[in-house]
Amino acid sequence: MKRAIGRLLSAGGILLGLFFLVSFGLLGWRMAAPVRAAPQPAAPCAEIEVETNGWHTNLLIPAALLPVGHPLRRLFPHAQILAVGWGDRDAYRTGAQQPWRHALALIPPRPSVLHVAADPGWKGRRVAVAESGVRGLSAYLESATRLNAEGAAIVVSQGQVPGRSVFVEGREAFHIFNVCNQWTARALKAAGLPVSDLGAWTSQSVMRQISAAPVCPRFAQRRSGA
Repeated sequence: MKRAIGRLLSAGGILLGLFFLVSFGLLGWRMAAPVRAAPQPAAPCAEIEVETNGWHTNLLIPAALLPVGHPLRRLFPHAQILAVGWGDRDAYRTGAQQPWRHALALIPPRPSVLHVAADPGWKGRRVAVAESGVRGLSAYLESATRLNAEGAAIVVSQGQVPGRSVFVEGREAFHIFNVCNQWTARALKAAGLPVSDLGAWTSQSVMRQISAAPVCPRFAQRRSGA
């Protein structure tokens, strides 16, 4: 029995080592790969933003881009901007006070939550999205949210922005092969941007991939002083 346990632990250690080797290789490739520039969307042109605190990414979405009946918009019907992020249910909600939960969150599988904040005042990197991309992003966010029998998001607890944010149940499992920044990358891909979640374990990888993304013409003119 002891030998069998020892073999299992040894095999597990080898597999874990191989995983980290492949992971760091993919991350290095992602950070070194050429950035693909997205084409300028045809009118009508909408914009979203991607915000990061250095390790985690959030989407900043004009609420009007989502249908009135969208489960996330229904949480804050009067909001102008919705900030949306995703992560492990325990680590995301208590990670700042209990950092050890981040390590536990990498053990698969674990329940997830979306953090939705109304008008948080955050700023991010603007990216242009075509009309089809808006629909794709809206559908992705709805599919990522666990709904009750009435089609409403299931609130878990209050969020990180007092009085203006909540955590709601997510559908996907959080684990070492599916972390928060990969979720953001898939959301951006659903929005029609040339972003891949392969190797996108860090916020820097996500932000690098959108560094060449266009903005809508009116904002481009403002930046150039036109």
